Amino acid sequence: VLIAGAAVVFLILIAAAFVRTQAQRTQELDAALAAGKKEAIGSADQKAKLRAAEEALREAALDRMARSDVVRLDPAVEMALEAERLAEQKAERERREREALREEVEPLMRSAKRAFRADNYARALDRYARVLSLDPKHADAHHSRGVILVRLGDIEGALAACNLALAIAPTFAPALVTRGNAKRKENDLEGALADFGAALAIESHQQEALNNR
Repeated sequence: VLIAGAAVVFLILIAAAFVRTQAQRTQELDAALAAGKKEAIGSADQKAKLRAAEEALREAALDRMARSDVVRLDPAVEMALEAERLAEQKAERERREREALREEVEPLMRSAKRAFRADNYARALDRYARVLSLDPKHADAHHSRGVILVRLGDIEGALAACNLALAIAPTFAPALVTRGNAKRKENDLEGALADFGAALAIESHQQEALNNR
């Protein structure tokens, strides 16, 4: 009887352990299913957010394209931008041309002035002529020719050179003084005094004009 009772108890214990094991497995399966559902829901949310972000970016790109099309198709805006671009190109081109011209002219002017100081008037006149062939509006070169021509007695040529200088630079006081000297050599004293006075009105310290008044 004791042995039979012990066997029954043993069988009961085994059955209870089996039931607990099955319950644990059921709980684990339920937890796994719940986690899977939660992950699936999270993935769906992320996909929805990604789709919304892509749509927003696409709309923004379309908006930028629409705005750029409006500007590009506006003839007044296009003409204004093109005019501004051409003006900038022209200004830059002129700046480079002036720089290149100065690089050619300045050495010739220095050479001409050295020749003048050495009383080599022929060489000086040649250098000034070369300057004026490059830059016809070089007022100092015209005036410097006038100074030499006064010394050489070519009064008519000197007056013409000074007039050209003053046509380019009306307030160039040295050219007024040189023209006054040329007029005085022609006995045009009134004209000479007028030029000296005009030079002094521009440069009150113009010594040559003061000496000749």
